[in-house]
Amino acid sequence: MENETKQLMRFAELLADTARSICLDALQEKQTVSLKPDHSMVTETDLAIESRLRELIGQRYPDHGIYGEEYENENIDATHVWVL
Repeated sequence: MENETKQLMRFAELLADTARSICLDALQEKQTVSLKPDHSMVTETDLAIESRLRELIGQRYPDHGIYGEEYENENIDATHVWVL
């Protein structure tokens, strides 16, 4: 169990590094802001980060669920669920 926890933590750190990299790259560009159906704001960067994190999680842990803000939730009844 401890080994699995360490692996998950390392992967979570990779996800955080990925999000940080996308965010820092986006600071160099003008951001486009859109309104979602609930009238909350979303940027291209928000979408890019969540999309990339979902891709990485799906590749590494295809049986895990994903609960996110920008896209449909996936497999949220799974034993492991990533909250983005």
